Amino acid sequence: MSAVLGWVREIVLVVLLGWVLEMLVPRDEFRRYVRLVIGLLVLVAVIRPALNLLGAARPGAFRVGRDAQAADLVERGVSIQKGEEGKTLALYAQKVGEEAAAVAETVPGVRTATGEAQIDEDPSSAAFGEVTSLVVAVIPGGSIEVGGDGSRSPPSGLAGQVKKALSLDLGIDERAVTVTVQKGG
Repeated sequence: MSAVLGWVREIVLVVLLGWVLEMLVPRDEFRRYVRLVIGLLVLVAVIRPALNLLGAARPGAFRVGRDAQAADLVERGVSIQKGEEGKTLALYAQKVGEEAAAVAETVPGVRTATGEAQIDEDPSSAAFGEVTSLVVAVIPGGSIEVGGDGSRSPPSGLAGQVKKALSLDLGIDERAVTVTVQKGG
């Protein structure tokens, strides 16, 4: 009985509110819009109990804490997010390595280069996503002849030049960069 009384009270309240709003509107042009909105509100007030009985969605009807299926969905979503985050960081490390190799190859005296980057993968770290270590292997190509015996040697200080170029172009701290000069064929 109290549910029916509350329902009737809600309908009467909406009708009274509509009547007051209609009286406050200064022009007749706007009154028809007010009547339309009030009519829709009355319609919602009238059919709300039926919707509640049918179990239609209402605010608070879906509670994650109570629904095991929803909790499972949230858990799977978090798992997918962590997996995608790992893939993204691995791809980022790969691209930094490729970019480092490309930068190293712009240094005079370098024929080819490869790069491998390590990224801080701890989301709680202040350095999350930063390059913690970059190892670049270069093969010299701009060798110069030393002496009359035909022996060749890479330009001196090639590793230092590459390290400086990487630091400047990629903005990576030189202390995190390791450059090795390999013998080329």
